[in-house]
Amino acid sequence: KGHWRGIELGLNNYLNAGFELSLPDTASFMELNTSKSVEFNLNFVEKAFPIYKNRFGLVTGMGIKWNNYHFDHNMKLNSTTTYLTADSIFTDSVDYTKNRLGTTFLTVPILFEFHIPVGEKQKPIYFTTGVIGGIKLGSNLKQKYTDDHKENKYKEKEDYNISPFTLGVTARIGYKNVNLFANYNLTPLFEKNKGPLLYPLTIGISLN
Repeated sequence: KGHWRGIELGLNNYLNAGFELSLPDTASFMELNTSKSVEFNLNFVEKAFPIYKNRFGLVTGMGIKWNNYHFDHNMKLNSTTTYLTADSIFTDSVDYTKNRLGTTFLTVPILFEFHIPVGEKQKPIYFTTGVIGGIKLGSNLKQKYTDDHKENKYKEKEDYNISPFTLGVTARIGYKNVNLFANYNLTPLFEKNKGPLLYPLTIGISLN
């Protein structure tokens, strides 16, 4: 039995090319409100292939991944430029409540899972590692703000130079139907030479 199928919830961030959380000056507009930047995954297909008895095997499947990147700054991503930039759009009089970039990917994992039975009932602690590939299904920008006591909403569906394919590594540890995971993208968030060089990182919990 593998542990891929289920739901996952995590917090988003990204690392720069030096594997640091700090952003270069040219990418300061991408600074996140990390408490609101979340990833939600619905993994709906799973297939496990035992390699050594019931202790070690290969797990694959399919899922959908939704990432939300909530920005800290009062700006709007500019979708009309070859290299992604941002324009300031709010004044001090505006009550700014939401500014987030959302992405949706179809995901396929190739995972190796190892079980260590524990306790009288021999329920396993399991360790999982491998890669997760993804194909972009869409992306959008959502904003919400109050100006002169009037609530304004803005939504734009654009490409934003986001990489159409992703490949990342994952590490997981769990017991019964709950596990903790960390995902790190080996491919950058944006296409080469079309946006800041940032690599998404997510840490969260899965319910299988």
